Amino acid sequence: MATHRFPASILCILMGLMASVAWSDSGLQEAILKALDPSNPLEERVPAIQQLGASKDESAVRPLSDLCSNPSEPHAVRTNAARALAHIGEPRGEILSILEQVYRERDVSVNLQYTVLESLGNLEAAEALSLLLEALSAPDGTMRFKAAQALGKIATPEAFQYLSDRLTKESDRYVRAQIVRALGNTGNAAAEPILIQALTADPAPLVRYNAAVLLKGFKNLTPAARSALDAAAKDSSPLVRQAVKEGSR
Repeated sequence: MATHRFPASILCILMGLMASVAWSDSGLQEAILKALDPSNPLEERVPAIQQLGASKDESAVRPLSDLCSNPSEPHAVRTNAARALAHIGEPRGEILSILEQVYRERDVSVNLQYTVLESLGNLEAAEALSLLLEALSAPDGTMRFKAAQALGKIATPEAFQYLSDRLTKESDRYVRAQIVRALGNTGNAAAEPILIQALTADPAPLVRYNAAVLLKGFKNLTPAARSALDAAAKDSSPLVRQAVKEGSR
């Protein structure tokens, strides 16, 4: 059997785990050991981390938290640990705290921040609205895009308001398109006039296209929405015209 020589810090983590957790699943124990061992190649560590997330076993939260919050770990280890934590989901408060701590870490990579925002969305973390609102106005367009995605999944009245307020200020067409998708997918009737405005007035075909697609998905359209879609059938963009045409009777 192969032997492992773990650094002292990892040994302390393992000893603590073994003292507090009665492992009944030898596969889980093996995955934890493999994920934590920095001498293992990423090709082994990353699948082990993903296995821990898929297990949904709360005893995996501590080692995943240590991996996610360790700045010396490779990027692939930290991002996959963040996703795995979101997949486990509980204890929720502990996981959300770790994710926010990682997001606000000094010198954190933007890619890891993107992953944290994605994870908060997957957790539908209404508790993290202040962080997501901050990210929604970040200088980085991809950060705003990821924040809009997450807020769309949360879909609380506050999240809806943040998105609708941002749409009127947003300069990036990709972010505006994502905000339109997020608002339209909430199923909130208040999204309809916002989508109508995007369809009739947004300068970007991509945004108008998404507004048309989302409006056509509404079960009960108001006369104003039907009028906007009728006008969009003559839009200057073939993409928008096609979106209006598809599914029409």
